[in-house]
Amino acid sequence: TMLKDDSLLLIPNVLKVFLENGQIKSFTFDSRTTVRDVISSLQDRLSLRYIEHFALVLESGGLDHKQRLHLLQESQPLSHKRLTYNVEQSRNDVIKERFGVDWKSDVTLKLAALHIYITVSVARPNQKISLKHVEKEWGLEPFLPLTLLPTVKEKNVCKTLSQLLKTYQHPPPAGNKVPPLQGKLQYIRVLNDLPPFGGLLFHTVGLDEKHTATTLLIGPRHGISHVIDLKNNLTTVLAEFSRVAKVQLFREHQGVARVEVAILEAKPLVLLMEWPDASNFACLISGYYKLFVDPKRTIYYRTPGQSHMIKA
Repeated sequence: TMLKDDSLLLIPNVLKVFLENGQIKSFTFDSRTTVRDVISSLQDRLSLRYIEHFALVLESGGLDHKQRLHLLQESQPLSHKRLTYNVEQSRNDVIKERFGVDWKSDVTLKLAALHIYITVSVARPNQKISLKHVEKEWGLEPFLPLTLLPTVKEKNVCKTLSQLLKTYQHPPPAGNKVPPLQGKLQYIRVLNDLPPFGGLLFHTVGLDEKHTATTLLIGPRHGISHVIDLKNNLTTVLAEFSRVAKVQLFREHQGVARVEVAILEAKPLVLLMEWPDASNFACLISGYYKLFVDPKRTIYYRTPGQSHMIKA
């Protein structure tokens, strides 16, 4: 599918839009329909007040089964909706490891236990939550990231999950069962302490020993930050969005782009990224700039001939 000016995409026939909370919305459009039209229709259907907090993305996966999300317009993809939607979105992101995988295992297990607790409490409100019953009815796979079990013994995972579930059902000192609403709030609190929450991780391309690959974090709490150690929450801010003057992309060679971020009263950031990541990186910075600094100003400039093909 060809992406053109401002990533307006022509979509023929029937379009299925997969929402972050698991719902699916279908549309019938012709070849004149743009991404903006789809967003407007979703705004009406879902009664969204602040559409600038949402974006339409194209998800693609190669032979390596690694999923990629490609932003289709200049807008930051953060949800402002109520707690239930936010928790569902965050759980999906945790399972699909969109916040990264370099966490401490105890944090992952705490999130998994809360996920199980919330799910069973809503589906079986009067049932005692037992890990054995959960394994029998749902299995553990829907609650755990794919890379967890190969790195941690399943016996240890089950033991920790069982202990956490008992704590949620009889927390000290009162011993009263935690309501599902409190479980959802606790889930967000745990995530909120992690640097990637509310942001996206990007990896630069390393050319040699002198120019090694690095990891960057883009988000409203972090601006443009360099990730030093994700497990220990060590990051350093390279630039706030208010300090960004311009973002440009240049094609270096096949599949790789050079990103230049002009910073007010500082040296520019010059980065090498795979082309889809570079485009998303630039779109996010531009979207955050419009949201937090100046909605009328455009800072993302494409050089001629940057339209490219993305296969879904």
